[in-house]
This record gives sequence, structure tokens and C-alpha cells, in this order.
Amino acid sequence: GDSVNLASRLEGLCKMYGVNCLVDDMVRSAPGVSECFILRSVDLVAVKGRTGATEVFELVAKQPTEAALTQTRSAAEQLAFSSDFAAIQERYRKGHFSETLEALDAFESRWPGD
Repeated sequence: GDSVNLASRLEGLCKMYGVNCLVDDMVRSAPGVSECFILRSVDLVAVKGRTGATEVFELVAKQPTEAALTQTRSAAEQLAFSSDFAAIQERYRKGHFSETLEALDAFESRWPGD
């Protein structure tokens, strides 16, 4: 039913957004998920059979341990990548479109190819 429809929709959206894995807010909110993985909000989408928008998140990486954060720059960069994009999403959803465009330009400079 609904889970199969959502899974199919997410699979298609992965291709559209050029990401490997998307999950919905139910998965993101499940116990232990935010402690284990870095997720970034990608979009609000309409899913057949559901009312309202469904927020989808990209699985960016495994959540780094404190030791990994102090030892590797890439772990901290993954966290920054996710939080930078979340800030852009927040501006967009509040209707601050000119700020969103400026933030997207800065994001693209910092994270080329995303």
C-alpha cells in the first residue's frame, strides 16, 4: 500500500535528484537514525495517496564519532554540507527567495558539483 508507493516514488526521485538514497521524515524520525546518519533535507514532494507534502532527505554519510570529528576534516565537512543546505531550505520555505539565491551561489562555490 502506502509504503510500497512511497518507496517507488523515492526510488524515482533518487534518479531525478542525482542521489543514492532518499528517506522520508518517518525514517528520519525513527529511533537512532539521526544519531547514526547525516541527512539533509532535499525537497517537499507530493506522493499519490497522501495529503500534503512529504519531506524527503538524502542520506549523506554515517554520523561521525567525536574522535572522527577531531581526526578528520571530511567528517566535519559532511556535517557542514548538510547544515549549509538545511539553512538554504529554511530560507526558501520562508519565502526569502533573493536570500535563497545568494545562499545557493555560495553553496555552489563551496560544494561544486552538488
